[in-house]
Amino acid sequence: MKKLLAILVVANFGSAQAYLGTWNDPLKSFDATVNKRERITLTWKVEENVVEACHKHSKAMGFTQRLGPLTACSFWEGNTCTIITSRNPTMHEIGHEVRHCYQGNWH
Repeated sequence: MKKLLAILVVANFGSAQAYLGTWNDPLKSFDATVNKRERITLTWKVEENVVEACHKHSKAMGFTQRLGPLTACSFWEGNTCTIITSRNPTMHEIGHEVRHCYQGNWH
């Protein structure tokens, strides 16, 4: 089964205005009818070092490319999805990664 990887690459912009007009706008609605899965098994891992945990998980799944700066990531295979975040993620980070779990690599 083909393994897929999604990563959240978010710089700390300091204000919601910096996001406006981009795919990463936390207030922008999106089409939920394009979900690739209706039902998932979701695992949420909290890590002290998100970057290293995402790199480690990525490598374990057979990916060789080093991931860029990120604050969270998600990995899925079939209907199983794993999200990795810090101890204090934002609602935007969680929502972003859950969307990847349902819709795949949409950005």
